[in-house]
Amino acid sequence: MILHHVRKGLLGPRGVPLGLLGFGFQLNSVAYFFTPEFWGGLRGSRLGKRKLSLRILAIALAFLLANLAGPSSAITMIPKLDWWPLHAMWPANEIQFHAYIEAPNGTIFPQSITRSLVPDYCFEEQPDTKLQMYCPSGGLSNILTTAPMIGTPLSTTNYARADLNTNFSMPAANNSVTRFVSGQFSSFNVGNSSLFLASAMPDFAASSLHWWYSLVAGFQAGGYVNNGPLRSSSTRALIKAMLRSGGELLQLYKPLVQVECQASSFDDPTITFPHDLFFLPPWNSPPFSQADWSVPTPLMSDDASTDQINFTWIDLAISEGPRPSILALFTMPLRDRSFSDMYACTVDARWVPTQPWIDPSTDKFVHDYISRPVPDLLQETDRNGLPTPPPPIYIDPGWAESLNVVQSATQNLTGLGALGLACVTALTRDGAPPRTRGSDPMIQCLDSALAIYLTDGLTRLQSSIPMYFVATGQTPRNTEVLDIHYLDHPWRPGNSIASLTLPDFRDPTRFTELYMPVWRYGYGFGFPSGGNGGITLYLATAVLLLHALLALVHMAILLSSGRSSSAWGSVGEMLVLALNSRGSARLQNTCAGVGESKTWGMKVQIRETTEEHLELVLEGDGEGGSDAFADGVGDGGEALDVRAHMPPRRDKAYGGLPSAGTEQRWRATRTGAPDEG
Repeated sequence: MILHHVRKGLLGPRGVPLGLLGFGFQLNSVAYFFTPEFWGGLRGSRLGKRKLSLRILAIALAFLLANLAGPSSAITMIPKLDWWPLHAMWPANEIQFHAYIEAPNGTIFPQSITRSLVPDYCFEEQPDTKLQMYCPSGGLSNILTTAPMIGTPLSTTNYARADLNTNFSMPAANNSVTRFVSGQFSSFNVGNSSLFLASAMPDFAASSLHWWYSLVAGFQAGGYVNNGPLRSSSTRALIKAMLRSGGELLQLYKPLVQVECQASSFDDPTITFPHDLFFLPPWNSPPFSQADWSVPTPLMSDDASTDQINFTWIDLAISEGPRPSILALFTMPLRDRSFSDMYACTVDARWVPTQPWIDPSTDKFVHDYISRPVPDLLQETDRNGLPTPPPPIYIDPGWAESLNVVQSATQNLTGLGALGLACVTALTRDGAPPRTRGSDPMIQCLDSALAIYLTDGLTRLQSSIPMYFVATGQTPRNTEVLDIHYLDHPWRPGNSIASLTLPDFRDPTRFTELYMPVWRYGYGFGFPSGGNGGITLYLATAVLLLHALLALVHMAILLSSGRSSSAWGSVGEMLVLALNSRGSARLQNTCAGVGESKTWGMKVQIRETTEEHLELVLEGDGEGGSDAFADGVGDGGEALDVRAHMPPRRDKAYGGLPSAGTEQRWRATRTGAPDEG
């Protein structure tokens, strides 16, 4: 492109400064821009300030593109090791696989949780083992055996630590994958109060990932086995779980529960439920910060007459004004004076965003891109102030009682009574630990146990809702495929469901799609998804696109003007033209080098000097005067009429060297004089 503009200037009336004649061949040389040749040629252009500034910018852009185009091409051509989207789960994408949950999107994560959301079998004392995993209390056994501070007791010192993190695994319902329950004590824990926050991924999201992957990888149709990427042992796949309805992607949520507990005595006339440590809006401002939630102590003291730890859900039945998600009260036996009489707990539960995914070739865990909502929430609060979370969840005691059923795992105790007993057992294993300054171990154990158990119960809220696997398409032999069965069909009765059709699943008032995008790990071309070299690749692509844009603009200009030339396209061709040109007296004393920058500012033009001959001439050499050429004579000794220098003509062949005869004929043609030969 630069060479085209140099040729255009040489052939045009303005010419090209001598210092810029080889500009197109020196774009890759940084040193060239610091030579008298360049700056002399730039000053010789004799442009105004505005045009000169634009030319400098154009030269800088040309320099950058010339030097970055090569490396940019190399960067874009190098395959990247990253996660790349997979769109076909069956060869040639002849069969598509989908999953659905039988619930409209607005009901999957309700703000009001009532008894109607729990199947009746969840209130039985000895429910079926597999069905129990779909109940809110399905994770109690695992919590009692593996949860920190209960199943794996910590030292007294650790109980007093405000930054104690809880992160343990929870098996998904009736399958082999495992999800995580994470939590953390608030750094604001002081005195007789303690705040614990917990969060966990919904069980239905974790389970659907496992079942969908297993069914797609092992799918068979019409005698054909799925030879797609998920079946190959060499494919490392990453599968996400998302919601989709009406073609629109929807947010998945998981519960975030914060529980604040406080010690209380039977000598107090009322039991006050604390919330002064809650820091999420709207708890930090009136009217929530000024709310007083209390119940009379005499109404509750009768629970202490037994030798067991009693637990009670309390609903304040507030129809207006601020209210918690639910309240809870642990009552200790009167015979045990190692601890306070009662522990009143306030619960705040919310749905927060989540993005679950699995990497089945690596492990059996269901991971989360927002894996630490509690620490991240605290850090965000420290950096940017209080966040704006979703509205709170309100829990009806009728649903909450499904957490308090008697199970074999609780040794005939209610679920929450067993948690209280586990805290007593853990804290008195080597004798009751003393209370430490700024921390009460029993308060910390109870609020963490209640938060973890309630969080896990909320993650199972959707587990009893039926989920379906749908495969549609055709085999290589054009056999139609329509396979509909339960997503977790290995243990549910019936492998095929004839009562449902494809239009049923497309009805957003009945179903929501469990969208499962898949990525593979390996080498590929494109923009990386995980930021692996992304900035470099984006910059390289921008350079190439800018280069292509300039090339297109240049081609458009050529096509519209119709002016172009393929001559003098290399340094060699330009050198040959210079050798075929006569010297100029204005270049006196330059044969051994150019010492003055103004010499580089002289304009050069390509002109017709004889009938079939072109030469490089300096601007003004064709205006007359004996100093036009070094000798002012032709090859035959005759004087030359330099005023007749003319631009090259189109469609004319050039190449003949000048001689006396050609000079006379050419001069006669230009001047109209008779040919003397």
